[in-house]
Amino acid sequence: MGEGRKREGNDTARKTAGKDPRKEQKLKRDARKAPPPTRRKPGEGVIKTSRRFFEGVWHELKKVHWPTRREVTIYTGVVLVSVMLVGVILMVADLILSQILARIIT
Repeated sequence: MGEGRKREGNDTARKTAGKDPRKEQKLKRDARKAPPPTRRKPGEGVIKTSRRFFEGVWHELKKVHWPTRREVTIYTGVVLVSVMLVGVILMVADLILSQILARIIT
């Protein structure tokens, strides 16, 4: 059991030995930008916990890429055309199958 722990320590040493210091600096900068934790601390009220949660939500919403009006219009058109196309395909398939079934029954 002790040998396994030695190996884990050696693996960790190998992993950290080749790290790029620029990446570490970037990770530190990103960590500073992180929203406040939403975990409830002992003795903290519901209002304070809720406020911290919504601050975190607001922080995450700032990171979202919101589409422009033109993009939304284009995407909506693509969806509508796709739905119409699938609807027509299903209608044609239904007509064909209903004709086949009608000939079988009669």
